[in-house]
Amino acid sequence: MRKIYTLLASLVLAFLCIAADGSKKPLKPIAKLTVHGIAEPSDVCRSPQGKYYMVSDNGYAYETDSAAHVLKKLDTDGADFEGVFADDQFVYVVQEMNSEILKVNQATNKVERIYSLPYHGPRNKGFESITFIPDTKHFLMVTERDPIIIFEMDENFNVLKQTTLKKYHDISSATYHNGKLYLLSDEDRCVLVMNPVSFDIEKTYHLNILNPEGIAFDGAGHMMIVSDDLAKLFYFNLP
Repeated sequence: MRKIYTLLASLVLAFLCIAADGSKKPLKPIAKLTVHGIAEPSDVCRSPQGKYYMVSDNGYAYETDSAAHVLKKLDTDGADFEGVFADDQFVYVVQEMNSEILKVNQATNKVERIYSLPYHGPRNKGFESITFIPDTKHFLMVTERDPIIIFEMDENFNVLKQTTLKKYHDISSATYHNGKLYLLSDEDRCVLVMNPVSFDIEKTYHLNILNPEGIAFDGAGHMMIVSDDLAKLFYFNLP
């Protein structure tokens, strides 16, 4: 009976996602690519220089091209990598199991520093997402579920503020693009478009994808969604 209630709740939230967008159908992908050589891809990001990075649930991180082909494996040794963000010098990898951030130097391919995070949720309830807001110079990190908390942190990952996000089952990834914060929900199959300061939800898109785990944007402004279970990378044009 509990599973039935959970399924019904997911369907209701999926309907709300569609209604918030004002559309009757989920977004249709313009391309679907196979992720080559990365088991259980859990997040994707693009650096300012146009480099792409993916991480795996198995504790590996990679530089890829835009077609999801591996260019090189980063020199990381971990487990349960769930989020990734890249600036012009470093790649930041979220290790959920140990509540850590691995800071990898792009030039040397080595881990330069490991940050211990102040929140230790159990497995699948810890930190799942990371991005950076240029205007405030704050990192944003989001816990997966129960509760969903958006942590604003300084550049040394000290907590400045935290905000609880309600009415959604989970958040699996986060990215910043053209002045907006995008949060991806795996279970609700929604993309939330938010004000990056107030966290007000301005628009919601629905996705008909199994296990959407990562979100990013390419250089042309196409939204990229990576599916963990399918090991696929989907491209979308936003309305």
